[in-house]
Amino acid sequence: MNLFLFRKSVYIGISLFGFVSLQAEAITLVSLWKDALRGNPDLAFSKAELEKAVFQYEKSYAGYLPTLTAQASARQLTNNFSGSGTLVDPNVTANQSQGNSSSSTGTQSNNSSTGASNRYSVGLTANQNLFAGFKDKSSVDQADALVQAAKQTLEDTKIRISYELRNAYAQVLYAKSLASLSTEILERRQRNRNLVKLRYEGGREHKGSYLMSEAATKQAEFELEQSKRTESVNFAELKRILSVEDDKMKYQLAGDLMTPSVPKLENWEEFVAGHPQLMAEQAKVRAALAGVSVAESKFYPDISMSATITRQDDVWLPKPKTYSFGLNFSYPIFNGGRDYYDVKIARTEHEKSVHQRDSKRNSLTFSLQQSYQNLRNAIDNVEVLENYFHAAETRAKIARSQYSNGLLNFENWDIIENDLINREKTLLTGKREAELANATWLRNIGKSISNE
Repeated sequence: MNLFLFRKSVYIGISLFGFVSLQAEAITLVSLWKDALRGNPDLAFSKAELEKAVFQYEKSYAGYLPTLTAQASARQLTNNFSGSGTLVDPNVTANQSQGNSSSSTGTQSNNSSTGASNRYSVGLTANQNLFAGFKDKSSVDQADALVQAAKQTLEDTKIRISYELRNAYAQVLYAKSLASLSTEILERRQRNRNLVKLRYEGGREHKGSYLMSEAATKQAEFELEQSKRTESVNFAELKRILSVEDDKMKYQLAGDLMTPSVPKLENWEEFVAGHPQLMAEQAKVRAALAGVSVAESKFYPDISMSATITRQDDVWLPKPKTYSFGLNFSYPIFNGGRDYYDVKIARTEHEKSVHQRDSKRNSLTFSLQQSYQNLRNAIDNVEVLENYFHAAETRAKIARSQYSNGLLNFENWDIIENDLINREKTLLTGKREAELANATWLRNIGKSISNE
């Protein structure tokens, strides 16, 4: 007896442990969001774009720094001259001058002369830009604006992925709930068929009613299989967002379709002004304005300073040194009108960016108001559908009792049963639409799952 109790205790303990483990493995929307932040390729792309913009911003400071250039060369010159004339070779002049008078240096007539000379040189040149028509400052401002635009684009990508994840999560929960509801509907149709069959066999119902209940059962079987296929398709969309291939996840998803609460009606302008899409467009406007200054810098002079140190000799390493320092000034006078039209193009780009920003502001304002109204309508609709469902459920209970006792004919009872089933489906669809409307609302106010 004690052994039996011990085995039973072990079995209960293992069962409870397994239940707790399954509960611990349940996947919520927050955990899916963490997986999306790690594996979504669109988010990785936006992060890479931001990193690229940061590197370009750091690169823009290069105009303020000097440039250093090192040079080294080795050359050999070979002379092979024959005939009359004069040949002066700096490397052989000293040897030729021994034993000759000063008036016959390097002069030969009708003779041949050969010689070779080596020349080595090393040098270092430094250049420092002093003024480039404000191009350097404008380039830094432009790169900084593009970094801000990339940051806001990354934030908007997170919001978009959050919106897609909410939608996919709601669709999967809807499909799972629909499959569960379809199973309940099939069981209900089977019970109704058996009741009609019993009355048909007892001579209290005609064959047409029985065949109708049998057809309704077949339809319930089809809808159950259809809901399972819908679940697979919706789950595939969820895997696309997460960039995973784990098919077991759909059996561990936790949560139910919940009716969201009514959002507080706040100032539309604050939501629009703080939205990453508009802030990114504003940063692009600043970048385009800095681009105008970059184009206009070509109408200013360039001033720079340079310094060079050089060693040249006929042996390695060369020892004699040569120094040079200079202040350089250049001013473009005419280059075919390229600079003029570059300024025109830059100003047009700035004007385009301003119009794009204003268009985005108007679009966000309309989308925000529209999504708010859709969310309010969806929430109110769920409340109405719940009232209809409770009324249909109560009426179906009464009608079933009446039909069983012969107080209600099959046609009226079948209408009531169909109405209850349709009300259940409509209520589930209404909850899904409310979740989707809430996801759209959060997308338009610029809020991701991380901000909740």
